[in-house]
This record gives sequence, C-alpha cells and structure tokens, in this order.
Amino acid sequence: MTNEKPQYPTSFGLFYPVGYLVVGFKNNKDALQVQKDLETGGYEPEDCALFSCKEVTEAAADNLKKMRALFHA
Repeated sequence: MTNEKPQYPTSFGLFYPVGYLVVGFKNNKDALQVQKDLETGGYEPEDCALFSCKEVTEAAADNLKKMRALFHA
C-alpha cells in the first residue's frame, strides 16, 4: 500500500466521477471520521480518498480553464 493519493477520475482530462460517491463536509474532522468508518466497514483505504477544499477548488479551476480552452479554440 502507498500513501500516495489517487488521481481524480477523468474523461478527456476533466473530472468525471462515474461510479464514485463524492461527498462534501463542513469540516475536516467529520470527513476524517467518515473515512475511518468506511474503512472500518470494509472499504479499502485507496477507495476512501480524502481531498481538501483547496485541492478540489484547484482541480475545479483547472477543469474550467481546460473547458474554456476547448470551446474557444
């Protein structure tokens, strides 16, 4: 097992979470607890990825930039 985070699922370079459950939490403590509960319930750690608000915001901004380039090319 590695401590490396999985990459976001993509299609044509854009975030595309088909087959995934994406959940947002108000705070990191709650997110970590749910992650722990999922793993306790039998999910593999690599199937319970946790991304910070900053990581999601940066990925969303990157996706928007790619979409603008695609439609304005």
